[in-house]
Amino acid sequence: MISLSFLFRIFLPWRRALLCHSHVSILNIIAIRLRGHSPELLIDTLVRLRMKDRDVEIQQIERCYIKNRQTYLDASTLAALVEQEIEREQARKREQERERELLADPTVLDQPSE
Repeated sequence: MISLSFLFRIFLPWRRALLCHSHVSILNIIAIRLRGHSPELLIDTLVRLRMKDRDVEIQQIERCYIKNRQTYLDASTLAALVEQEIEREQARKREQERERELLADPTVLDQPSE
C-alpha cells in the first residue's frame, strides 16, 4: 500500500506535465521529491510558463524555488520570480556581449549608442 501511494505521488505530477506538453522525466520528479520540494508546485509553475511560451527547464524553476523558499510561494508567484530571473540572465548576457565587443573593437566606444 505504501509503494502504491509513492507511485501515485510520482505518477500524477508526471502525467499532469505530460498532458500539458511540459516534459519532465520521472527521475526528475523522484529527485525533486527526495530533496523535499513539492513537485506539484514546480510542475504547475512549469505549465504556467510553458503556456506563456517561455522555454524554461524544471531545474531552473527549482533553483528559483530554493532561492525564495522562505517566502510564501504559489505557482503564479513562482512563475513571476522565474520570469524575473530569466530577464536578469538575458540582461547579463547582453552586457557580456557588449563587453566582448568593446574588447574586440575599441572603436565601438567612439560610435554613438542608439
